[in-house]
Amino acid sequence: LSENQESENVRFFSDANGNTIVISISTSDKINDTIHNYISDDANYENVTIKGHDGIKYVEDAFAFFIFSENNDVVVLQAPNDSYFERMIV
Repeated sequence: LSENQESENVRFFSDANGNTIVISISTSDKINDTIHNYISDDANYENVTIKGHDGIKYVEDAFAFFIFSENNDVVVLQAPNDSYFERMIV
C-alpha cells in the first residue's frame, strides 16, 4: 500500500427473518494499534474472544457489534444481537 491509502469493504446481508447483518473490513497503512479507537467514548463494551478473535462487543441503537483486528485490518460485525457473531466468523 502507498502512504495514506485506505479502503473499506462493507457487505449487507438479510437472514430468513428479514434481519440485517453488516460486515465491514477497513484497511489502512495507519490502522491504530487498538480497536478501542473505533467505538464511541460512552459505549458500554466488554472484551471477548469469539472463535479465536479477541475483540470488543457492545450494543448500541438496538444492534450488537463485535470489533476485532486481523492482519492489520479492522473488522466490524453488526447484527440484531450477539448470537449471530459465532455464525458470521468463518
